[in-house]
Amino acid sequence: MTQEVQCTHVDTITDTGPASQVCEPCVAAGDSYPDARYCSVCGYVGCCDGAKGHHMISHFRETGHPIIKPVGQDEDWMWCYVDEVYVTA
Repeated sequence: MTQEVQCTHVDTITDTGPASQVCEPCVAAGDSYPDARYCSVCGYVGCCDGAKGHHMISHFRETGHPIIKPVGQDEDWMWCYVDEVYVTA
């Protein structure tokens, strides 16, 4: 039997909302990116892991802020980098 892994970081969510609608470092560099994500702790917006810049995961590595959300209204999920699971709050 497999044990379901749950996120242990939901208490870090402040959900101030995204500080922007775009990945500013990518825009400044003239790079395109498929999707933007935002930090549920501070609102920083970065590109997804599939983008050239990897700005969202870099933000996690620099700050330790564990949970991200998609920028945009057509998606509704959260991901915890630490526990490597989708978050249900």
